[in-house]
Amino acid sequence: MDTRLLRAFVVLADTANYHTAASQLCITQPALTKQIKLLEQQLSITLFERGRHGAQLTENGRKLLPFAQQVLSQAELLLNRASELSTQFPKSIHVGFGISTFQEASFFVARLREHLKQTTIYFDDMPSDIMSQKLENHQLQVAFLRRPEIAFSTDFTVHPLKQETLALAISTSQLSDAPVKQLLIKHPYLSLRKERGSGLSHQIERFLSQQGDLIRAGTRG
Repeated sequence: MDTRLLRAFVVLADTANYHTAASQLCITQPALTKQIKLLEQQLSITLFERGRHGAQLTENGRKLLPFAQQVLSQAELLLNRASELSTQFPKSIHVGFGISTFQEASFFVARLREHLKQTTIYFDDMPSDIMSQKLENHQLQVAFLRRPEIAFSTDFTVHPLKQETLALAISTSQLSDAPVKQLLIKHPYLSLRKERGSGLSHQIERFLSQQGDLIRAGTRG
């Protein structure tokens, strides 16, 4: 049953005037007449009698009017509930971040908490590979991480935030004009443990592998 036809029926019954009813429904009077006739055909019942006093409900029309009103009321409730469900905010959101993305992630979470006051936001520091796993397992909804070696599935949307550059920090007492490779060969290096940050660790390993086999492995922190 087309609710537009039922609404035309109810509005016309309320106004008892085709012109007024058409105006309230924002349609032309011929269109309203067509809708009423179509509804009468579907119901096999005459709903209105037209006379000097406008559109008057027939006896059958008066009996069916409460049912039409009830159907429209239920339809409105259905639409309202569907709208609530479509805009319903989640009860909680889990956000993961790494060392290099703390500034961007904390700003994002602050804005999120500002707009989703009824939602609990969990903000956790973890390695990139753990974040990738948690995303795949739906344990994280948002992750600020280095781009993984293996691309995410199409279920995820990826937004690049920034491009990083590896930097070598060295004591001023050891500072020289020697190339980076020579400094790495001469001095043991301190780098992040793979378990602490696999993304950064992989970047460092790729860089070192390009420098040759003479570089000595040092301490990992």
